[in-house]
Amino acid sequence: MKKLLLFGLILLLAANATAFEVNNYDASFNIVKEKVVVNIDLDFDKTTDVFKFELPKDNTALSVYLDDKQISPLLENNILKIQLNENSKISFNYVTEELIEKTNFLMNMKLNFDVDNLKIKVILPEGASLKKPIKQGDLTSGSIFPKPTKATTDGRSLVFYWNKLNLKQDAEISIFTQIDSKKGNLGWILALVFAGIIVIGLLVYIVKKKPIIKNKVIIKKEEVIIEKEYNMEKHLKEDEEQIITILKNKEGSCEQGTLRVITGFSKASLSRLLSELEARNVIHKEKRGKKNLVFLKK
Repeated sequence: MKKLLLFGLILLLAANATAFEVNNYDASFNIVKEKVVVNIDLDFDKTTDVFKFELPKDNTALSVYLDDKQISPLLENNILKIQLNENSKISFNYVTEELIEKTNFLMNMKLNFDVDNLKIKVILPEGASLKKPIKQGDLTSGSIFPKPTKATTDGRSLVFYWNKLNLKQDAEISIFTQIDSKKGNLGWILALVFAGIIVIGLLVYIVKKKPIIKNKVIIKKEEVIIEKEYNMEKHLKEDEEQIITILKNKEGSCEQGTLRVITGFSKASLSRLLSELEARNVIHKEKRGKKNLVFLKK
C-alpha cells in the first residue's frame, strides 16, 4: 500500500504547470493480472510550449503519438517531454505495476493545468468482479470509490467510467477499487442455458414429427462453431492461453513488445509461442513500421 500511496502522488503529474489548457483529457487503465496498461489522450488548444509528463519509474512499452503520428519518446529522469504545435493532440501508453497492490487498484491524479472535460475508464481483469458488488441501480454501493458515472461490461470484463467537467489547476482525483479476481460461473451458466435451448428444440421437433431442414442446418452449424472454439481452447498450453487472454483483453490485437512486457516471456520464447499459434491459425502477425502487431483470429 505504501508503494501505491507514493506513486499516487506523482501519477499523471505534468511538470510544466502553468502554460496549458486541455480541452479533452481521456485516461484509460486496463488491468491485466498484476499490471496495468495505461492509455492517455490529450487535446490542447493554441499552445506551442513543451509539455512535460512524469511517468512511473517502472514504465515499460512506452509508445508516443503527436497529432496521430508516432514519435520517438524523449525521456529525462522519467519525465516525458513533447514539443507541442498549435491545436496539438497527444496520445501515449505504457505498462506499469505501480497501481496494483495485491488485489487493490489505487490511482491518484493531480492536475497541473485546467481541463475542460476529463474522462477516466478503468477495466477490470477478464472474469474479475468487485469484492463487494454494486447493487442494481445503485452505483454508490460496492467496493469502488468514488461513485462511477457509469458501470458497464463488454461481455468479458467490468468497465467503470468517471466524467468531470471544468476542472481547475491543482484539482485532485483518486480512484480506489477492491477486486475479486476469482472468475465467476457466468460461462458455465451460459453454456448450460444454450445446451438447454438445443435440447428443448430437439424435443419439440421429435414430438411434432415435422422435420424442419432449415432449423436443423442452423443447429449443426452452431455445433460445429462451438466444437471448433472448444477444441482451440482445449489444446492451448498454459503460456499460449496467457497470450490469448491478453489479446482478448486488448480487444483482439496488441503490439508484440507489449505482450512481452505483460507476460514476462523472453523475446525468443514469445517469438516461438507466436509462431506456433500462427501455424495453428489461432493468431496472425503484421509488420507495421518498426512494430509487430499480433491479432487474434475470429
